[in-house]
Amino acid sequence: MRFFTKSPILISLLFLFFIKFPFSGTDKDDILKSADLLLDMLEYDTAIQYYKKALSLDPNTMEVRKNIAYAYFQLGKNEEAMKYLKEEITLFPEDGDAYDLLVYVLFKLNKIEEAYDLFEKYNLKIVKSDQTEQTPPNIGLGDLVLGVHFKNKGNFDKAKKYFMRAHDRGFNPIKCYVQLIDVELIQDKLEIANTLLFRATNLYGFQPEFYFLYGILGLEKSKVYFPEKSAFYFTVLRNISIHFKKAISIRPNFKEALFNLAAISYNFNDYKRASEYFERTLKLEPENERIKFYLDCSLKRLNKSKDKDSFSEKCPKNLVLIKDFIDKPDLEYKYQYKNDILFILQNINNLAIEFIRKGKLHEGIKRFQNGLKIYEGSPEINHNLGMCYFLLGSLKESEKYAIISTKSKVFYKPKVRKELRKFKNEEKKELSNEFISPKSWTFEDAIQRGNYFLEAYDLLGNIYFKMKDFYKSIEAFKKVIEIDSQDSMGYYNLGCSYYALKEYDEAEKNWRKAIRYDRRKKEKAEDIKEDQKGEIIRVSVLVLKRTVSFHSYKSLGSLYEEKGNTKKAIVSYRKAIEIFPTDSDCYYELGKLYLKEGDKQNAIKYLKKYLEYGTEKEKEVKELLKKLRKNIQ
Repeated sequence: MRFFTKSPILISLLFLFFIKFPFSGTDKDDILKSADLLLDMLEYDTAIQYYKKALSLDPNTMEVRKNIAYAYFQLGKNEEAMKYLKEEITLFPEDGDAYDLLVYVLFKLNKIEEAYDLFEKYNLKIVKSDQTEQTPPNIGLGDLVLGVHFKNKGNFDKAKKYFMRAHDRGFNPIKCYVQLIDVELIQDKLEIANTLLFRATNLYGFQPEFYFLYGILGLEKSKVYFPEKSAFYFTVLRNISIHFKKAISIRPNFKEALFNLAAISYNFNDYKRASEYFERTLKLEPENERIKFYLDCSLKRLNKSKDKDSFSEKCPKNLVLIKDFIDKPDLEYKYQYKNDILFILQNINNLAIEFIRKGKLHEGIKRFQNGLKIYEGSPEINHNLGMCYFLLGSLKESEKYAIISTKSKVFYKPKVRKELRKFKNEEKKELSNEFISPKSWTFEDAIQRGNYFLEAYDLLGNIYFKMKDFYKSIEAFKKVIEIDSQDSMGYYNLGCSYYALKEYDEAEKNWRKAIRYDRRKKEKAEDIKEDQKGEIIRVSVLVLKRTVSFHSYKSLGSLYEEKGNTKKAIVSYRKAIEIFPTDSDCYYELGKLYLKEGDKQNAIKYLKKYLEYGTEKEKEVKELLKKLRKNIQ
């Protein structure tokens, strides 16, 4: 098994130097760069120290207090967060992001009433802006939060005012128009809603959200003229399903559109199609009990439910359509990273590994978990977290993260050129992994269409071997060899799995291959490889201390001994001690094998050698030697 990182050791060591010796320099810009990286890495306490040091050097630096406030908020120190935010917008009334963060903090603390007069109280100088790709994602969030608050209270005029201000300040215009249209739908002002939707479509094109709203608007219009559940009402349902299908054709993971298609199919007694849509929805929300129940209801109607009598409530005759993304919009403050995401993950990964090397495994785990908050699907960090849990003996946790590490297709093993070309050709024929949630990714997915992360499959093989699920461990180790047909450790591990199943011929064949390929490449504790540009791209730390050849010869000795082939067993054990001359087990086995062959001189020789290096069987070996010497005399 191998720990894995995609960044140079140098980055990790430099970072640890700064942590150990803070404020070693007096340059404000350098201190701010360190503070920004710490904040990106979720090292909030240390980031605050750095930002405060920067403020002591220059109290008039914009955004520093906002960053301190954000760090305090993440630590649950809300009073400190609000204090620094109010200082920021007092000193820098043009800092709209600080205003949005302050409104968001008040919203999360159920103190939204305090946010109404912030514009006037602090004389904020926030101007309208054009929405561009560079527009910060939080600009206008505070106004959207206030708009949703007033909408929920039924104060629709104020709600529209804040939704429009959010739009004018540059917040996501699609989200703003969705809320403005919903305000009109709630009031049954369907023509106004229709006009707004038409205008939004002309301005921003046919977005998935707009298709969804056309469906909802069509449903609301039908209720005005036709009784619910009438014959024509069901015709309307069939017609509006076209809009939901168009929405998921653009965005396949649009949960509410998928649910509504499932509900419409269910209402038309098309339980097969309903179950298909519910299954797609469940892949996006694996823990959603409501979806699980409706899926079971659909399968029950198809006589496919695993337990038809297990339902805690009666399956409904009809399902109601939803618009959760409108009613419960995403009102999260989106942190903007100061550094490149890959660079941040590299530093988190290296910091975690340094903690582990110092024996602080749980500190390492905490950092890996921080990395997954930034990128849930990171192959390297999932693998390393899985490795940590493996070392702790938590095999189910280890399995979970190791499986996820095989999902992302952005990961390719650089040396596997031929297989990579083949993989890219096959990829065109496969469904994309993008819309499958990491929690829904299975071992079967990993084997059939996972990435080429050799270390991840190696870890999975070891996990299943420990679980005594030898068939799965064989599948995983075969994948290792598929990725690198000359990986000696892969062959050795595959041989061990076959041996556990008593498939001795396969075990012998794979151990022989392990020896052959191990001879071609000297195994190192750290194997650093460079790409064509000379950049270090990986560092693999092998857990296996002794060479693969040694372990393979030793295992072959056990195999031949079990099969009763004493001569072959002796040859294998002797080759093993040629590689590693201090292994006491081999001397013990050789002593017993020579004794079995009647070669007392060699039996004594190897048993005496055992006493030089081994202690566990010392008493037994001394008794054997005593008897042998007595018989010789």
